Amino acid sequence: MKNHSHDLIHQLSEMMDSVWRIDRHYLGDAKTCGDECVKIWENLRNDLQKQCEILQKSIKKHCAEDKLL
Repeated sequence: MKNHSHDLIHQLSEMMDSVWRIDRHYLGDAKTCGDECVKIWENLRNDLQKQCEILQKSIKKHCAEDKLL
């Protein structure tokens, strides 16, 4: 696998893991703090999800153009 392909996939994995942690742990913990903290984690999650979509599109394009491997 080409290094740039590995980088894209690795970064997507890291970001998706962050989204998972925010959903499963951080948002629940933030509820004990208040609305402001919940909003921060929601905004971070939404930003990460948008970035994941960008990476997914790029990876799909690399696959379609036979540039992934």
